[in-house]
Amino acid sequence: MTEDKQPRPKLSLPEVAPNASKTSDARLQTGVWSAEEVNRQQQRLIDEGLVPGTHVPEDRFGSHSAQPMVRKRARWPFVIAALLVFIIVGGGLSYAFIASDVASRENARKEGYALLDQAIALISEADKVVIAIDKAVENPVTDEDVSQLDALIDKIPNIRETLNQAAETARQAGGLFTNAEDKDLCQHVIDAADYRNEMLSYGKALIQNDIDAMKSAIELNEAWSLIVAADTDMRQAVEIVGGVHNDKVAEAVELNKSALEKIAQAVEKIKEAEAAFNGVDASTVSDYLVIKQAAIQLAIESDEALLANDIDVAKEKNDEYTAKDAEAVESAALIPEQPMDLIVNVYEAATSALRDSYHEVRSKTADADAYIRVYVGIDTQESDQEDEVQGTEEELSQSEQGAAEDAPQDTPQDTE
Repeated sequence: MTEDKQPRPKLSLPEVAPNASKTSDARLQTGVWSAEEVNRQQQRLIDEGLVPGTHVPEDRFGSHSAQPMVRKRARWPFVIAALLVFIIVGGGLSYAFIASDVASRENARKEGYALLDQAIALISEADKVVIAIDKAVENPVTDEDVSQLDALIDKIPNIRETLNQAAETARQAGGLFTNAEDKDLCQHVIDAADYRNEMLSYGKALIQNDIDAMKSAIELNEAWSLIVAADTDMRQAVEIVGGVHNDKVAEAVELNKSALEKIAQAVEKIKEAEAAFNGVDASTVSDYLVIKQAAIQLAIESDEALLANDIDVAKEKNDEYTAKDAEAVESAALIPEQPMDLIVNVYEAATSALRDSYHEVRSKTADADAYIRVYVGIDTQESDQEDEVQGTEEELSQSEQGAAEDAPQDTPQDTE
């Protein structure tokens, strides 16, 4: 065995004899031994009678002597000592690694929870708009709400960014956790943010339908008001012309012209109602208005002929008016009894599936929120508080009952 020149760990060995050489002492301190040195030290111990010899001198350098076995036994203490030192040092390093790893994981966990706090804070910030959207979806819409709903929709893009940031922050937190429950919590926070984004998507579509339907309804309502007003003008004109005072015919003409103008405005309102809400088909109303316009025009021409004393033309135009007015009545029968159904039916068809999807993701959001609340102990604290309140109420009730039982009872006194 050749002498190893590499440095070794310092070993803790038995003290050597006082007469040991500096060289052997140095080698003992380093644990490096050559075959020659082992032979020399072993022979010295045998010569001094410290260990029994197992060979004869002439066999010391023989190729088949027993010396190799002695040499092997002589090396075992050093090998064992070196192994023990390795185990001790390695164990120390392992302990230090584990302790360091535990500390590192604890620090990572704290950092993860700090990130989760940030994520939840971002979600809470977004909820100001998410809750407003939810209320808008769940409650009826009036014409006064349209401008507010438009402003609410304008806030959605920024809220989406906030929720995306919350989800990304929770993902970063998840990367710092090793505990399955912590990772599951992170996933629920991510879900809470992502589900809110889905709520915003469906909510925006629903609210946009609300806005469009309401704008369409406003236009249709105004159109119908104009139609009713025009009909009132026409009825008054008929009453005037049918009377004995033919000097009122000019007034009837003005009334019919007013009715004609109202019908023209109604036509434009119907166009706006159809344009406001995609899918609305008010052609039955539009067709009626076209026929009504023609009827009113014939009534005006008949009255103007009457003013000019052209009785034949007046009679001819009046007959044409009567036929056209009957056609208008038939056309009006095709309009729904409730004209607003033209919009309501389209609205329900457009929003039914969206509303179902919204409620589904709304339920998922509530489940994610409930998990987070339970995990961090909010629901537990609230439940404990409720139990405490209930317990206090029961104690007060029992105390009052006991006080009532202990109170002296008024008993009637015997009178003689």
